[in-house]
This record gives sequence, structure tokens and C-alpha cells, in this order.
Amino acid sequence: MIKNKRAFVKLGVGTLAVSVLVLIIYFILFAQAGNFSVTPASFSVNEDVNSLFNITINNTDSTQNITVVNITLFSAFTFVSGSNGTSASDTVFSNTTTVLTWGNTTAIGFIINGTNQFARFWFNATAATPGNYNFNVTIAFTDETVNSTNLSVQINDTTMPTFSDNSTNGTIAGYAIQHRLLWNDNVGLSTYIFSFDNGTGTFTNDTSVG
Repeated sequence: MIKNKRAFVKLGVGTLAVSVLVLIIYFILFAQAGNFSVTPASFSVNEDVNSLFNITINNTDSTQNITVVNITLFSAFTFVSGSNGTSASDTVFSNTTTVLTWGNTTAIGFIINGTNQFARFWFNATAATPGNYNFNVTIAFTDETVNSTNLSVQINDTTMPTFSDNSTNGTIAGYAIQHRLLWNDNVGLSTYIFSFDNGTGTFTNDTSVG
């Protein structure tokens, strides 16, 4: 009987340990981060221009307040120092080269659910290289959970291509002549169209090549 009792105790302790482990795993897997939304979802600005990015954060969580807003810029962008601002109160701002952070100065957070759900955050930045990029917006809540989303940013190419070294390999009528140009662009040429005047005074476009 003593052996059976010891076995029962060992079994009970083992069952309790497994139950606690399952409970911990459940909370890890199913604990929900707070909810928020961001507007606008995208921006389109020109290259080499000091552009304003004005972002609205909406706290859609029913129980948690927002305590930190992080906006991470793609490395191609340069933050304009001193251009940051927010409509939220009780905030402190800090930044690195690419990460802009608004933190709260109170324990309750600065975007409160059900009371002050919206706040605007703005800054200026420039980008020299056209293309499609993302800004990451990461939010921390009063329960210490975090959530994030991406904003798409399109940088438009406004720099016209330039050419130089206009040359040919001959000038004799009736012979094939090679026409040469050296083109330069900050992104890369996608297509070209050769226009030719065969002595008529009117240029005719060839089929585009790309």
C-alpha cells in the first residue's frame, strides 16, 4: 500500500506540472496584442523633395491604451531633424537615424481607448532614390503587448535622363551608319525610341525598344 501511495503522489505532481505547462503555452500562443489602424495606408512623393508624412493612429482596442509609437523608415530615407510633431499630449520624442519614437510620460498611455482614440504623428523626410518602400509602424500597449503594420511609400522619379558623346561611324550615302549616344539616368533606362529623318524634314519614330 505504501508503494501505491507514493506512485499516486508522483503521478499527481506530474499531472500538475503538465497542466501548468499547457496553460503557459496557451497564454503564449493565444495572448492577443492590442489593435490599431493607420491612415493613410500609402504615400506617393517625389525624389529629392522635403516631404511631409502625416500619419493618424487609431486605437481600436477596447481595453488597452497606447503607450509607444515607433515609426521605422526605410534606409533610403533621411529624417529632417526637428520636423516631428504630434497631436497627442503627454509624449516625449526620440530618434535614431531611421527609427522615430513617441513615448508616453504618464502611466495610462497617450491614446486612450474609448476616450481619445485618435492621434496624429508627423515628420518630414527625403529620399534620393526612386522606388517602392515601406515604413513600419509598431505600437506598444499598456499590457506590454506590441502590434505593427507597414505603410507603402512610392518615391517618384522626376530626374530626366541625360545624354552625351553623340557620334556616328560614317557619313557615306548608301552605307549603313551606326549612331551612338551615351545615356545616363539615376535609376536606369527602361525603353528608348529612335527617331529618323531620311531627308524629308520629318522625323519618324521606330518601334520602342526596352
